[in-house]
Amino acid sequence: MKAYVRGRSLRVPLTADVPQTVERLVGLGFTDARAEHVASAALKFSSEETDSLKRQLIPPTVWPGMVFVRRHFIEGREEVWLVFKHEGRAGWSLDSALFA
Repeated sequence: MKAYVRGRSLRVPLTADVPQTVERLVGLGFTDARAEHVASAALKFSSEETDSLKRQLIPPTVWPGMVFVRRHFIEGREEVWLVFKHEGRAGWSLDSALFA
């Protein structure tokens, strides 16, 4: 078992547009296939977190600065930990991707 995780800071704003998010990730050095997996997972997770915050009746005024982490399996057993941050009016951004 690995005792460390490596990754990189991304700060990619998440819009409802998967191709635009993929393009930004490819520009940061991701392969096309990996960018597609990460972008679709990131948009899904950010939507789920927004729904969760709404169900908990947490007012949107306190969302800026909130962070959450989700694990996603890419191909086979390759996993990535995605770190998200709420940027206020801009919404969620994919702050970092950590590869185990």
